[in-house]
Amino acid sequence: MRASPSAGPARYFGALASMIAGSVSNPRALALNLAIFPKSVYFAEQVEAEGIQHIHANWASHPAMSAWIMARLTGASWSFAGHASDIYLQRTMLREKIEAAKFVVTCTRHNKDYLAGVGGRRGGQQDRGELPRRGSGPVQARPSAGRRHLPDP
Repeated sequence: MRASPSAGPARYFGALASMIAGSVSNPRALALNLAIFPKSVYFAEQVEAEGIQHIHANWASHPAMSAWIMARLTGASWSFAGHASDIYLQRTMLREKIEAAKFVVTCTRHNKDYLAGVGGRRGGQQDRGELPRRGSGPVQARPSAGRRHLPDP
């Protein structure tokens, strides 16, 4: 059973405190993470209302932070894709994101090896990265019947 963002302040403040503690060494990242926190709470409520089971962020930096927050608040699984500057230059909480994500996707063997080194071991899984083959065909992703797109905030 998934947790509700409205289940109580402990979950909300726990996510906020973890985000602050993980970002405090980088003032720019901390400011940006604080700016996205209320938006992430709003979208966590939408994730819950829509019954969304998995969240994916296409960058390892602030989009992954937002997905991490939403997952902490709702209990949904989540993943992210890491590319270049978002894994090499904007490393704030990268290890925590790798460890918390269901999986991580990247586009090169070098990035995969790098992320595996940053992520360390979690639950006996040393290698949490996926390396999709480009040009292997389209992936069809469709919303479930009766689902609508998330409303604009």
